[in-house]
Amino acid sequence: MTIKSKKINLIKTLVVLNIIIYMIFTWWDIFGTSILISSDSLKYISIVIVFITSLITREDALSFKDLHLLQLGLFITLLADYFLLFSNKYILGMFLFSIVQILYSFRYEFRNLKYTIRNFIIIFLGLFLLHIILNKFFL
Repeated sequence: MTIKSKKINLIKTLVVLNIIIYMIFTWWDIFGTSILISSDSLKYISIVIVFITSLITREDALSFKDLHLLQLGLFITLLADYFLLFSNKYILGMFLFSIVQILYSFRYEFRNLKYTIRNFIIIFLGLFLLHIILNKFFL
């Protein structure tokens, strides 16, 4: 068996494992059960598997810029999910999650990067002002 075929088999195994994990934690979340490990832990393990898969497929990437943005996004997703699932630092988790979404949008709008950054700044400032107004007058 060649190295390439071993790598393909490993990737297939990781994908199947992740599908099984997704089915298990979805079932547990719907029916409110868990066995031996929490649903949140399974969710985090699935994100780790996706990140590892992206590292394994590095040499097969069509675009290394795209791959690096994807891997950076997945790494920050690991951090964000840790804060959202296992700690009380929800604001930090949401902040990191927002950064991931911005990185992913850069992947799809790489040709219009200045336009994308400008739009995100405008949207961020608008949402920030809305948050301040709602907190001051309604909460």
